[in-house]
Amino acid sequence: MPKNKGYLQRTLEFHKNYKSKIAPIFRSYEAFRKKELAKFWFMIISGILMLCNFPLMLLLSDSILSDIACDYFVAYLILMMIFMTLGILLLFIAPKKIKNFAMKIKSDCLSKLLEVFGDIRWQNGKNIIDDWELNRSALFSNFNTRYTDDEFSGSFKGVPFKICETNLLQISGSGKSRTCIPVFKGVVIQFKSNKIIRNRTMIATKGDCTAKNSWLLLWLGLSMPLIQMLIEQPAGCLIAFVVLGLICWGGSKILYKDEERLDEVKLEDPKFCKKFNAYSSDQVEARYLLTTAFIERFQNLNTAFGAKKAKCSFYGDKIMFAISTNKNLFEVGSLFKSLEKPGAVNQFYNELVSIYSMIDYFKLDEKVGL
Repeated sequence: MPKNKGYLQRTLEFHKNYKSKIAPIFRSYEAFRKKELAKFWFMIISGILMLCNFPLMLLLSDSILSDIACDYFVAYLILMMIFMTLGILLLFIAPKKIKNFAMKIKSDCLSKLLEVFGDIRWQNGKNIIDDWELNRSALFSNFNTRYTDDEFSGSFKGVPFKICETNLLQISGSGKSRTCIPVFKGVVIQFKSNKIIRNRTMIATKGDCTAKNSWLLLWLGLSMPLIQMLIEQPAGCLIAFVVLGLICWGGSKILYKDEERLDEVKLEDPKFCKKFNAYSSDQVEARYLLTTAFIERFQNLNTAFGAKKAKCSFYGDKIMFAISTNKNLFEVGSLFKSLEKPGAVNQFYNELVSIYSMIDYFKLDEKVGL
């Protein structure tokens, strides 16, 4: 009951804060939003029309150029190139207005929205959860490129936490042989545990790629050039395809030889087991961690973020969640929606509350540990 009471009090305070401090700012920005939206559509439509005019001018060039003096030939070509360049430029610049508008709203309003959450700070693109920590969690396959958007750090009930919206990629080769494999896109959440977890326990959506099968992603990425040549030289490429797979498999065994053995954990919730796999190097500790209440909160976390895939790792003194989604998270205002409707703000609140709820479940503020 105290938890429900605390949640209700925070929700009421949040909406009170929204009405008194945020709604007036949003109302003042509504006219600005409409102007920016009009500029956005003008740029998009103009860019498309200019690019559509280019092939039309190209088709008409023969008949037009035959009727005009040779001196105008260069001027006509320059005009065609100007149309094409302007069209590409407008289509390139227009999407930036979406991000710039969202960033302006965040800069002016986010600190006021976060007041009800206590000790929490927003920043952008700082990689507050570093690559070493991501690799240590064993939640992600090999990656060498990373883009980070919104990030939050702070503490709740004395528990440090970090939240990072990030995109991980494995890029190899160049030119026609360049391959780009998406490894993860979504939000990573890390809690500090008050107890050292001596064994690793992990859960992941069925079919998700973790460090346990990263050799498969590496194999597919390196095999892309072979797949392209498979039609012309099927026998040679097929042999190379198999040999490369064996090399990647053997390499992964060497790289991860020091990783603890993770055995599958059978849980009692059939609905959960249908969607997720659970692994652990200690079955007893795993069952202690993966309770019915945890599973419920974990699924609530997925729902709040509109997740396609989700995974979690208990390791060392950390607990990390990786929620995969293509949605643009932690948005409080959109160029395409009226700022007088609080839909985006409510979604932002639900995303943060689901994280706080998970911390609250583990009672990590209590020094007795998990």
